Amino acid sequence: NFQLAVIVWAVFVAVVWMSFAYFVDEDLWILGTRKYGTPRDNCILVAWGYETQQRLMWTKVAFLWIVYMGTCVGLMCFGIYQYRRHQQLDIDQKTLKDFAVMLVGLPNLSGQRQLETELKDAVSSWSGEGVVGVSVAWKYKDQTEDVDAIMLLNLKQRLTRGVRPHATKREHRAPPDEPREEVLVDDRAEGVRPGARGVGVSGGEVGHARDQGAAPRPQVQRARRGRLRHG
Repeated sequence: NFQLAVIVWAVFVAVVWMSFAYFVDEDLWILGTRKYGTPRDNCILVAWGYETQQRLMWTKVAFLWIVYMGTCVGLMCFGIYQYRRHQQLDIDQKTLKDFAVMLVGLPNLSGQRQLETELKDAVSSWSGEGVVGVSVAWKYKDQTEDVDAIMLLNLKQRLTRGVRPHATKREHRAPPDEPREEVLVDDRAEGVRPGARGVGVSGGEVGHARDQGAAPRPQVQRARRGRLRHG
């Protein structure tokens, strides 16, 4: 729709100017496009251009007003059409917001309460329908910097202490003030399925971890500061 509107607008502008040139004066076709030659011809061309421009100045002003007003009215009509089209598509199509409810006018409540659980139970008991989840829009405008700083710190801690899984190597990230550990899992141990998790032993010792009635765990080796080799 937008691309079509742009094409129609361009055609409208061209038709308006062509109408002025066809019905008012054909000099509008060539005004400002004629080539100059000798100094004498150049003087004649400048004099003719100045006289013609002054004589047809009203056509340029009228052209600008018509295009300006037509563009404004056309954009407003196009915006209304797009809005109605969006409403009709929203009625015809099923989207996520058709299965959601928004509660407004809640009082100021403390974040220490389990507000999501309370609202979930309240809506479920009122509607008789199962509620998948609740998302609360907290008002923290006065504490924006503090909340953002805490969220950034929490993200850094998760990235620092998180575990990044790998096919044959699992690396445990430790805080900056603690030594870094790496655990190598030997999937070649007899009776071990690829990808099974192993239990490591510290101090560079090598051992097996077995569960009662379960297949043997992979042979692992853990060491601090340094590259590890398969046991």
